Amino acid sequence: MKKWQRALVLALSLMLVVAPMTGITGVAETASVYPLETDVKLTIWSRITSAASAYITSLSENAAVIAYQEATGIDVEFIHPISGQETESFNLLIATGTYPDIMCASSYAGGVAAAVLDGVYADLTDYLPDYAPNYWSFVENDPDFRKLASTEDGRFTTMYNYKNQYEPYYYRTQFRQDLLDEFGMEIPLTLDEYEAYFEAVKTNHPEMVPYALNNDGLECSILCAWNIGEIRGNGSGCNWYVVDGKAKSGYYAPELKEYLELMHSWYEKGYISTDFITENPSTLFQTGEAASCSI
Repeated sequence: MKKWQRALVLALSLMLVVAPMTGITGVAETASVYPLETDVKLTIWSRITSAASAYITSLSENAAVIAYQEATGIDVEFIHPISGQETESFNLLIATGTYPDIMCASSYAGGVAAAVLDGVYADLTDYLPDYAPNYWSFVENDPDFRKLASTEDGRFTTMYNYKNQYEPYYYRTQFRQDLLDEFGMEIPLTLDEYEAYFEAVKTNHPEMVPYALNNDGLECSILCAWNIGEIRGNGSGCNWYVVDGKAKSGYYAPELKEYLELMHSWYEKGYISTDFITENPSTLFQTGEAASCSI
């Protein structure tokens, strides 16, 4: 299964839509080498998550955005709605007609097609070949992607994320550096190394849970060792994946038995809390009650 098929629905459910590009057309036509020598500034309307706002007041302060601006020569100004008032802010934006260059939003009444017909979002069909040639090459060379990325009449109103393969599951097992230092260990990379760490915790710190398991017992970062990490997809409950053109479910994969046997052995050895069904792994880890967890 191709990564973009999941990305279309999940990774970019906040759709990237470009308003009329007055003011930047000349730049795109005359410059081909980055960084560009231009005083053009792109304005982007986008929500900022609570996780990010705890550290920065604007995505303009994000290190990746700063690096992007330095590499391209294009300044970016973010417009963030007040948390909890995103829909109201978006509706006010539309009502006043003061559109930014880019809007990361999916709240338009009637959807993107209606927004294009109303002149709020731009029809990107004629822009993509000249202004997004890399993206356009995927559109031209992948009929399935073209169908999913366009409207029923073949127009392009939104740019989607395209990846032709799965990335590893984004949860990672976290270990305590102070314990690794104490045990003289490097960060565990294999299941055998995991067990060596758990055993050292159990022996030297019996007050800690060696591993705080997810409540339902399914840990995607470990399931991926059997190549069935899609049993939980990307956290949305997607349990299906495709191998050689055939749909499969992690729940019916023979490898799942090996995973369950491993979890059972960890439980029997005391590596997993007997109350894992009711405990919060992240809380246990952050309060020092657990020596590792997947978050």
